[in-house]
Amino acid sequence: MLRTIPCVVLPVLLFGPGCCDPSARAPRATGTLVLETEAIEGAVDGAAIDALVATEIQVIQSEDVRRRVVDEYALLEPFGATEEEAVVGLAGALEVRRVDESTVVEVAVIAEDPQLAQEVCNGVMVAYLEHRMDLRRRPFDEQLDWLMVQLSDLDGELADPALTDAGERAQKQALRDQLVERVNAASLEATLLDNDARVLEYCLMPKGS
Repeated sequence: MLRTIPCVVLPVLLFGPGCCDPSARAPRATGTLVLETEAIEGAVDGAAIDALVATEIQVIQSEDVRRRVVDEYALLEPFGATEEEAVVGLAGALEVRRVDESTVVEVAVIAEDPQLAQEVCNGVMVAYLEHRMDLRRRPFDEQLDWLMVQLSDLDGELADPALTDAGERAQKQALRDQLVERVNAASLEATLLDNDARVLEYCLMPKGS
């Protein structure tokens, strides 16, 4: 006796399991990042590198990175009607995976508009690199903030007419000169920072689009 194959099952049998998944048919832009593990403190063995890559994949998919992309591109449709919805919606269009056992990470964005997929994919990678640099600069920024507060306090003391003792004034002026040198050194060090991740391949327009 012949049995009827359900219409939902038939396309899967004919064309494979991905045929009915809208994301499998939608344009998919992909690019790659590489983590420079030799520049990352503590990433010295296989287990540490595995943990590092796993952590950075989570960072790339994080709300902070997605929000940067949404803000940069004023991105709403088709990911959401509001900023908050777009941040959440982008998570569903974003795929991140490690390439084999390397420190290369593939970033992919799925969208019906191929150009949008490409732009958002590149935007995710740039936002991630900016996020990493912000983290690297944070200790220097905090140090500079503290030094500038100390410098401002000293300037106030030196401007005080009540400071009449020449020896004390000279001492405070010498301390101020030292602080200025530390500010200049910290500022220079911050500008020389290199990112410990870089784009290996920028996202291209999805093929067939």
